[in-house]
Amino acid sequence: MSSDRTHNKSGLSTLSVLEENHEKLLEWKRILDTRILCGEQITGLVQNSKCILLVNQKGTLVVDSKHVCYGYQLVAYFKFGRDVMSLIKPSKEQTDLVISHICGTRNCCNADHLLIEPKSINEERTHCHFVMKNALKDGEAVLRYYFSNYTLCRHAPSCGSFLLHKVIKYC
Repeated sequence: MSSDRTHNKSGLSTLSVLEENHEKLLEWKRILDTRILCGEQITGLVQNSKCILLVNQKGTLVVDSKHVCYGYQLVAYFKFGRDVMSLIKPSKEQTDLVISHICGTRNCCNADHLLIEPKSINEERTHCHFVMKNALKDGEAVLRYYFSNYTLCRHAPSCGSFLLHKVIKYC
């Protein structure tokens, strides 16, 4: 595959957060951490998942009216570090590493919901997320029962490991 391929969201040859120096990322992280909670509930894959989403649809952190980076990438940078984040290639082959959301909620910024894992495993998780979404039609209690009592998810950590938390929305 060509080495000039870009990431599917930013169009850059590296993750957008890696284009900035550490000091700038620290500044943005402080801004992200000090945002006021809106207090309104949102609907993600699972309503009580403790997902943290930025208000704008793109999932980007806005500073001085400018979209500066994807929130989940900033959180992943501080969770995993620059060296690990630099291993994420734009080519997205099955063996390439990606930032995976075990919650199944796109752009979730909860560090506990983020993993770095091969794209193939990330894609397997979509099957678990499909089962969870459809089981929700019978109610959250049914979903929790099945994920607690049956081995529906063989991933570690389990795709259903976040079910006991609430959704948070940041301004």
